[in-house]
Amino acid sequence: MISADLNANFQVKIIDLGLMFCLRGITDYDRQDLFFSNCHYSSGRMTSGRAAIPHDDVVMWFYTLLRLSGPMPFDQSSIASSLRDRVAFETDFNRFRFNPCLLPVAEALMRRVGIYSDYQAIRTALDTTIPNYRPSDTETRLHVQVSPDGSVQVD
Repeated sequence: MISADLNANFQVKIIDLGLMFCLRGITDYDRQDLFFSNCHYSSGRMTSGRAAIPHDDVVMWFYTLLRLSGPMPFDQSSIASSLRDRVAFETDFNRFRFNPCLLPVAEALMRRVGIYSDYQAIRTALDTTIPNYRPSDTETRLHVQVSPDGSVQVD
């Protein structure tokens, strides 16, 4: 994902170009052509044309995990409805299905940056959304370790 807001000290964010080209979809331009993004990655803030912040990097990686899990839950045919859906998703994402093997990575990303104030509530929401997944007795393909300093390692 590449984006730039030319009014904000020319911030540029680059996230795995291989994944971007693999998952490429509709691209967005605002009326002044100051903003470009791959729709699969942009957060609600970035889709509305605001400058990216570290929070948006994590949201974009989370969307990447969703895309790898299956079809994106956003309407790609309408920028307005896509933006509305993204903002709703960032507020309450637990209504969307998520591949259980990617849950540990998503949890580690969320915990790493403190996006959500109540991590246990998110854990409960994920457990109720995917009732067959239990970290204690379900083998996953991805194993995530979070060290005390907050760094994330995926095996």
